[in-house]
Amino acid sequence: MQLNTQISAVLRGAVSRGIKAAEVDARGNLVFTLTDNSRLDMGMVHGTDITKVEQTVTGSGDGGENTITVTLSDGTEHSFTIRNGSKGDRGDGFILLGIYATEAELRAVHPTGSRGDAYAIGTATSCEVYIWDIDAGDWRNVGQLKGAKGDTGATGAAGADGVSATHSWNGTVLTVTSASGTSSADLKGATGAPGKKGDTGATGPKGDALFASGLTSADTIEESASIPFIDSASENRKTTWANIKNLLNQYFSTLFSAKNHASAHGKDGSDAISPGSIGAASLDIYSKVKPDQASATAMIKTASFTLSPDMAGRFIRGQNASGLTVTVPTNASVAFPLGTEIEFMQELSGALSFAGASGVTIHSLDGALKSAGQYSCAALKKLDENVWVLSGAIV
Repeated sequence: MQLNTQISAVLRGAVSRGIKAAEVDARGNLVFTLTDNSRLDMGMVHGTDITKVEQTVTGSGDGGENTITVTLSDGTEHSFTIRNGSKGDRGDGFILLGIYATEAELRAVHPTGSRGDAYAIGTATSCEVYIWDIDAGDWRNVGQLKGAKGDTGATGAAGADGVSATHSWNGTVLTVTSASGTSSADLKGATGAPGKKGDTGATGPKGDALFASGLTSADTIEESASIPFIDSASENRKTTWANIKNLLNQYFSTLFSAKNHASAHGKDGSDAISPGSIGAASLDIYSKVKPDQASATAMIKTASFTLSPDMAGRFIRGQNASGLTVTVPTNASVAFPLGTEIEFMQELSGALSFAGASGVTIHSLDGALKSAGQYSCAALKKLDENVWVLSGAIV
């Protein structure tokens, strides 16, 4: 067999073409079929077979060299070089020229198109693309335009804590209290339609006759006369008219005795009792409790302090030019009744600061916990065991 040891061939057009097949044809010529289906006739070979064909050097880019090595059955090797062709021109793209609701609308407005023409069919958020097929001479649906799935985004920062709130029930009424205020709603549903009337119960046994038949009328009743009646156990009983009068006398004596007592000790009675003598408050001419008997009596504080039981319902005047702190204790320390109210006034230039002991929550508008200025007033009201609300002129 005779082969040239170096055979050079230049391939143009496709990038990095390789060998698809190798054979010795009927003429005895060695022929390579490349991946683009072109053929290379390497000339006549005799007496030996091809045992292996491999690409031993791979080039890259335009003009890059690729070495193909052929091993024959006698152990000899022969090589030839194939150069890469130039990179082809970029193909035509397309630009969406508009959007139509249906394919019929597209065809009505644009029965024909040109190379690169494309339109969307559908809506701005869900549509398919139709391009003009120059070979078929028709519009072709190429489906939706959808890019590859993007990478997972970074985890966002933790959100701010929600607003703390408390709630309570009163029957079907739900009350919710938070820093923004208190609101209530009756969650009772509408009254349903009346139910179907039940079946009539069975007839009970016949009772004994309470009165005998054939009685005659009488204008007077003797003391010893018997009066029949039915007691709480549904038993037939009788008593005398004298007993009935005695019971009625006791009932009316008690009734009129209470009335006589009220008449005697009332405002204009013979033995009138003044409210003060029994610890009751007196009303003024306007039906208001007199100021000296009102529960909201003033108390002066000149230094920081913790609320105590005797301050419930009081008006506390804070007098400290440098300011002072009012601490609200836990329910375990001082069990103020729910609904307790305490009023405060900043009497000097120093502000009153409000703080809750550990475990105590004080709600206020925008989280304000300090009196607004000299002569400003504020009020604390207990909403739950360890929950209060602060209102008034606060900052």
